[in-house]
Amino acid sequence: GVERPCGMRVLYICPSSLIKNVIGEFRKWAPHRSVVPIGNMPESMRDFAFDTAQGQDEFVMLLNYEAWRFKKDTLISKLVQLNFDSIIIDEAHSIKDTRTTAYAGIEELTKRSKIEFILPMTGTPILNKPADLYPLLQLIMPDRFYSKKRFLEEFCEQDYASGRWVFKPGGEKRLRNQLGKKYLRRTTSDAGIELPEQTVQVHSLKVDLEAYPAQASARR
Repeated sequence: GVERPCGMRVLYICPSSLIKNVIGEFRKWAPHRSVVPIGNMPESMRDFAFDTAQGQDEFVMLLNYEAWRFKKDTLISKLVQLNFDSIIIDEAHSIKDTRTTAYAGIEELTKRSKIEFILPMTGTPILNKPADLYPLLQLIMPDRFYSKKRFLEEFCEQDYASGRWVFKPGGEKRLRNQLGKKYLRRTTSDAGIELPEQTVQVHSLKVDLEAYPAQASARR
């Protein structure tokens, strides 16, 4: 069971392009929360943000995926010290490959910290193949999903014509049953969203043959 209040110290990870939008959403829906962005800032300002958060009981720290590329070990050490109870991974398909620096950083952070709640969020948990889902399963259920090879053998089979891994008959249903309530899916109809019909707009562009010979050649 969880022995301390959760949702007090939250690490929110998302792409750089979403930082401003996430801040705006918190101001709209949770204006009482202190939001501390540490992505895309000089190291001195980041250290100041860490020190500021350390003295607070309740805060949300925003971090972009790209930040893991620089001084990853130092960043992880500072994040561990903040003793997060929850981590939200927005656009979680960004770490569908366990070989990426971002995934390695998040995995190490969750192993070194006692983070009770790990919440990956994405509208496309599987982009191209079932294995895209594996990194997220490993983060939330490391004792159950500890081997990608085992995951593929248990739930998937290889199409010998294309070489691609696909769900074997019954594999998707068996995986869904094992995940239980750990996987929550909401459709647009569940959320009461009605999308307007798409409007197709056709633009005719002229390509200057002399100024852009390569583009003109490709168009031909």
